Amino acid sequence: MSKWERSIDFVLAQEGGYNNNPADPGGETNWGISKRAYPNENIKTLTRERAVAIYFQDYWKVSGADNMPWPMCLAHFDLAVNGGPGRAAEALKAVGPNFDAYMAWRLAWYKRLNNWPTFGRGWENRVNALIAESKIPFEETETMAERISDGAKHLNIFIERGTPKNGKVYRVKDIFTTLNGSWEPSGRSFSIPQWARDAYLRPWGAPDYFDDAGADHHMLGGIYDESTQRMKNGAVIHYFTHTDNGNHVDTPVKEKSGWANVTMFNKFSPGNGERGAWSWYPKSDIPADKVVGGGMPDGWHVSIFATWVLSDGTDTPPVEPPTDPGVDPRIALLEAWARKISAQYPQGPQYE
Repeated sequence: MSKWERSIDFVLAQEGGYNNNPADPGGETNWGISKRAYPNENIKTLTRERAVAIYFQDYWKVSGADNMPWPMCLAHFDLAVNGGPGRAAEALKAVGPNFDAYMAWRLAWYKRLNNWPTFGRGWENRVNALIAESKIPFEETETMAERISDGAKHLNIFIERGTPKNGKVYRVKDIFTTLNGSWEPSGRSFSIPQWARDAYLRPWGAPDYFDDAGADHHMLGGIYDESTQRMKNGAVIHYFTHTDNGNHVDTPVKEKSGWANVTMFNKFSPGNGERGAWSWYPKSDIPADKVVGGGMPDGWHVSIFATWVLSDGTDTPPVEPPTDPGVDPRIALLEAWARKISAQYPQGPQYE
């Protein structure tokens, strides 16, 4: 987990959902985003994804928290959210990047506000929660631990765990998304996180140059070899629609990059609890975790990347699948039929 991911999780947990307290000078708020600060946003229907994008661009980056070490980045970002980037800059100028002094300054500032009698207890609780969060050990590492980006989580994707056989199983290592084929982190919904860009993007001319990196509505899969240092050649990724157990296809990974790539067309609405129709996993004599829920969220051009690593099965606890969102299995059949007709009559209207 990155500094940004841990910080935004803390802020969203503190801010909560929709609120319209007449005593709050910010007015109507949702995820901490206020109507006063963002008059053009529909606050009542504001999604978590949109709130994350706003926080990333207008608070995390603008405040300079992205260039600070943990936990100072958390303290500075949280005050930028709660008091404004200007107030965070004032605190930093007054006490410098000293976490304890920064938190003392913040509490003293709260107590000078006229609405301290109304909101003081909540502010004090937030400061205490932030101090407690800062004491939880944090190390931003590039380990083989499973990482699932916010974008992938918001697709309602889940992992169906494979059962080890003879002490071996392919476990999911990473799942992440790109938006419109871009590998530049932007904070927008489904944009790539920095850790995934750092781990997987290869420069032009590299021996393992990733020529499919710019795919914009695809499902991609790759397998790390036993050394966990490179993608494995000769592997096969199996794709199918889990809603009807149909559309099965085996796709070999590319010799150079180590990635398999399949175009997806299934559209769904994750905001309504729906999940994409596609699943994929490494196909071999060794059992594997399945990634479940691939598709295009509300028609957006999102690609989903998944990687696996060979494991003895003792390193990852079982994950219970989320509640079935109730996607009608007939959707996948209609999607497959539409693609078939489009292929048979290329001069006619094409299904997209």
